[in-house]
Amino acid sequence: MTTLSATVASPPAAVSIINAATRGVPRSDAGVAAGLVNTMQRIGSAVGLAVLTAVATARTRALAVPGHQVSAVVGGFDRAFLVAAGFAAAASLLSLATARSRRAGALGGRADLPVASVPTARTHADAA
Repeated sequence: MTTLSATVASPPAAVSIINAATRGVPRSDAGVAAGLVNTMQRIGSAVGLAVLTAVATARTRALAVPGHQVSAVVGGFDRAFLVAAGFAAAASLLSLATARSRRAGALGGRADLPVASVPTARTHADAA
């Protein structure tokens, strides 16, 4: 079930990430920017998996007692999932902070202004 949900959720997320990362990049450099994002996603996944595997292995070894290997493995996975949740929370906070600072920068430091304003048409009654 997890694989199915990841397969369904990943393409829309990837498109959003690429769009956000290439926003503001000149059209001639958009391919390079998208390639850099894809490369960083692959490297980040590999490093993240290596870190979580090291955490799980270290915790499993620390909890290992003869006859209780299953509980040691569960404890290792538990610690790895806790670290992964911490990474996800940190990434969420970082993305929120970045989005707010970009919005404030685009509005000249005023984040309280609306993003877009629509001019209203004047009627003959307004002109009089």
